[in-house]
Formats: sequence, C-alpha cells, structure tokens
Amino acid sequence: MPKRKTPLTLVSECLKSICSSIEWFVSHRYPPFDCLTSDLIGQIFNRLKTTPGLPASHFELVVTDHLNCIDLSNPYQHDSWDFYIEVALGIIRLRQPNLVKIDLSNVLRIPDIFWTEIVPSLAYLQVVSLRSTNCADQHVLTIVKYCHNLRELDLSLCERVTNWSVSNLCEESTVGIKLQHLDLMQTQVDQRGIRSVVQRCTGLNSLKWRNTINALGQIYRDLFGSMSRNTTPPSYSLHQLISDSSYRLYNLQGAVLLCRQAVQVTIDSPSLLMAEELQTLVHLHCLRELRVVLSSYTKTEILLDFREGFDLILKKHGSTLQHFSIGRIRNVDLGRIANYCQNLTSLSLELNHSYKYGEASNTIQSLFKLNVSVRDRESNDEDDSNHDIPGPCLAALIASPNMRQIKITACKNLDDQILSECVVGQDLQTLELESCSKISMKCLWSVIDRSKCLSNLKVYRCQLVNGREITKLYRMIEEQHWDLDVDYYSDS
Repeated sequence: MPKRKTPLTLVSECLKSICSSIEWFVSHRYPPFDCLTSDLIGQIFNRLKTTPGLPASHFELVVTDHLNCIDLSNPYQHDSWDFYIEVALGIIRLRQPNLVKIDLSNVLRIPDIFWTEIVPSLAYLQVVSLRSTNCADQHVLTIVKYCHNLRELDLSLCERVTNWSVSNLCEESTVGIKLQHLDLMQTQVDQRGIRSVVQRCTGLNSLKWRNTINALGQIYRDLFGSMSRNTTPPSYSLHQLISDSSYRLYNLQGAVLLCRQAVQVTIDSPSLLMAEELQTLVHLHCLRELRVVLSSYTKTEILLDFREGFDLILKKHGSTLQHFSIGRIRNVDLGRIANYCQNLTSLSLELNHSYKYGEASNTIQSLFKLNVSVRDRESNDEDDSNHDIPGPCLAALIASPNMRQIKITACKNLDDQILSECVVGQDLQTLELESCSKISMKCLWSVIDRSKCLSNLKVYRCQLVNGREITKLYRMIEEQHWDLDVDYYSDS
C-alpha cells in the first residue's frame, strides 16, 4: 500500500496555509525568526511569492542580513512582479547581505538599481541566473567588472547577448579563469563567440550552447592545420559535448580529441550521423551520460544500426555509463546493453526503428529510471510491431529491484502480466502510462497494493482504464490518507 501522509507532511501542509497569510507572518515576527537558516527562509519566501496579491511587506521578513541566496525569479508570471522586484532590491541595497547566489530568471525587466547600485556590492557572488530576462551586453560586462568570484552564469534565452560581451568576458582574466558553468542557449552568440569562450575560459567545465561539437571541431581543424605532426593538441576541461536540433556533425572526432575529459555527450536530431563518426567516442576517458536521438526518419532513409554505432562505445564505456538515451536507431540490442552497462541508472528508448531479440536480456540491477516510447502522438502508423520493444526484454528492464520511475508510451507489448509481476521492488515512486492498450485497472490496483513508496500515478489514454474506476481510487486515497497523486484522462 502507498505510505500514508506522515505527521511531518501534515504539519508542512498546515504551515503552507499559515504562510499564505502574510499578515500573520509579519505580525508574529518574534526574535526566533532571526535564527532561521538561509535555506529555510528561501523556502518560506518561495512559498509566499506564489500567492497573488501579496503586499510588499513580506520582503522585509526574508531579506535578512545573513541571507546568502535569494530567488527573485518570476516563474508564475505575476503581473505585479516589477513592483515586488523594486521593493526587494531596495531592501538588499540597504542591508547589503553577502549574496553568493541570486536568481532573476523570467524577470522581464530588471530594474536599473540592480546594475548600478547592487551588482557593485556583490563581491562574493558566485552563481547568477539571468535566464529569459532583458539582460544585454552592457549588463554582462557590469557583472564581469565587479563579480570576480563568479563560477556560474546562466544567460540562456537572453536574446540581446552577443559575441561582444562574451569576448570581453573571456578577456577578463579573473572571471575567465574561475568561471566553471556558462549557459548561452538561445542567445545571439555564434560559433565565433563559442570558440573564444572555450579557448580562453580555461576552467570551464560546462558550456551549454546549441552546437559546441561543431565549434570544437572547427578549433581542432584550425589547430591541426597550423601544428606539426609531432605537436600534441591542447586539452580543454569541458565535461559536456552538445549538438542540438538538426545539425550536421562535421568533426565529432576533433571535439573528442580536444575534450577527452568529457563525461556527457548529447547528440540530438542530427541531419546525418555515420557509425564511424559516433565510434570516435571511444577516445573519451570516462563517459557517464550519452544521448543519441536521430531526427525524424522516412522509410527510405538509411538509419544508424545499433551494433555498428554503439558496440565499441559500450565495450569501452559500458561499465561507467549511468544515463543512456537512444532514439530512432535500427536493431537496438537490449541484451548487449544489459550485459555491458551493469551500472546504468537511467535508460531512455525513444521511437527506435526496431529491436533485436536474440539472447534474453538480463535485469540491470542498478536501473531506477526507465522511459520507453514506441510511437509519438502525431504518428499515424498503426502497425508498430516492428518498432515495439519485445515483451521479455521489457519485463527484464522493469524487473530492476531499484526501479523508482517508469514512463511507457504506446507500447502494445506491455500487458497486465508484465507490469504486475515485474515490478518487484518496493521503491517505485512514479508510474506514467500513456496509450498502453493492454493495461487494466486491476493491474494498477495490484501495483498500488504492493508499492510502499508510490506517490505519483499518471494514466493517459489507456483504453481499459475508465473514469469510474479512477474515481474509486480517488475515494480510497481520501479515506486512507494515502500520499498518492493521481493524474488521469481518457481518449474522449
């Protein structure tokens, strides 16, 4: 049975109701509140700011002298958030807490006071998120000028940020050397800017941009053309190699040779990917996360064969691989994945063309997250027999004793027997099923009865499960005080 709500959970829910009344919180501000930790203050603040129509006085509570992290992001798109930001920044200017982390993401208009009076006082700032804000080049330069301890900078979705500020960021030696994480997704920064970043920010571990692989490949080609054969190419510290959204990879090998310390490789929707290109990943020292999902294919298109593209990679990196995602690949051999990847914790199989069912798959004991998608919602192909994962292979994957999250979409080979018999562990927390035509409510009840940790159940468009049965489940959850959230909708 799902666990009941603990006393701590019940008390927490009560506190949420209390915290939503800002008048209560402000009027009861006794000295003990001054001892609240920064983390707890942050949690209270995040809870308070979700309530519409709040007076500005709640910022007086949360912006204390010992606050070192504050989240001023606007994920809920409050219309009055500009006013709140003005008040909060005014208090920060007066109290001058030693902030090491500040989040301003989704604040469409950051007030000038932040750049002119607050940033110059943030000498200890290490982490700043300006995601999806009006941040422009001159603002980036202001941060670089004053925040010499900066370690992480998120500029994603800042459409006014260009190569100019990025180049100056790299020229600033103090920040350039210390910077470890930089996110430039969906900015105006192009390949020239990225090349400047990776060549000058020598301590950079994480760089998010739409195609760092091609930028690194170009650097390698330029260096190789100017170096003698006996010269060793430089080594960069990047841990991520990314290619996103329909790009032709023209020098994956060069990127790998420059960044042999990379542990994460993401190749998403390339227009073409040859097996011999992919095999260059064997030159990496230790690969922990690999995602290779090809672009949408047609019946006449040549697809990447699993054995040709991945066999050498799994032989080299299978023992260290923890997260593995593959999509639109031909003849995926789940037996080889199970045999080589004994430490795998997350596996995602996305719209693969076909599966090879030779030797029986072994259960991956360490696996705790499984995502299987046979057909997307837009597909009109009713015959998925070639694309569906074989039942015995699916059963072996689900049977991991450490399984916590299962998401399966449009799998016709998933039936009541496999799901009810193969969920053997008691740690399952999330089960999401969509368009699984052979799963009944009886099976779901058996999974619920045997699960001690199940807290999230999602059932979408499963023909054998109807709204009346889900209503009974809702009633049982209410009566037994189960800590279980259920989300359901049908085809109709």
